[in-house]
Amino acid sequence: MKRLLLLLLVPFFLQSCIVSSKPNMDFAKTIKRPKGAHVQSINPPVALAKPFIIKALKDDEDSRELASIIKKVKKVHVMLVSLDTLSDNSQYLKAMADRMDQYLQKNNYEAYATVRSKGQKVGIHAIQEGDVIRQLMIHVISPDNGEVYVHLKAKLSPDDLSKLINSMDN
Repeated sequence: MKRLLLLLLVPFFLQSCIVSSKPNMDFAKTIKRPKGAHVQSINPPVALAKPFIIKALKDDEDSRELASIIKKVKKVHVMLVSLDTLSDNSQYLKAMADRMDQYLQKNNYEAYATVRSKGQKVGIHAIQEGDVIRQLMIHVISPDNGEVYVHLKAKLSPDDLSKLINSMDN
């Protein structure tokens, strides 16, 4: 009986693991995608992925603090945007960045940090209620590989966010 229940529930939880070619973030859904622009979105089930991520991070001594932060994450949305040729479709990436900025302002996100390293840029924005950070929007720009957007729902402290930023910097 337990095996039957498990067989029925696993596909239900894993359906959100399917990689979609449609944007999964509100600010990107209405932007017309030109030919040669590719979007891949995934909403991994955090409850299933968390134990594997935490175990992998605990094995690495440098990432143990990050493992404690991962425990506080409740929901994750990831979206990757890549282009066949950057010069032809750079307007699409600019439109995405502009739309994301509007979305962040409208939803009262605060800019927390910008990290630049080896031509890449990582922007971190957050919604904070009192001493608790409820949502994070992380935007990674890589000139060679396109852009990655990560939206996290969590209950983090500013100290947790500081540790997260320091781990990116290292």
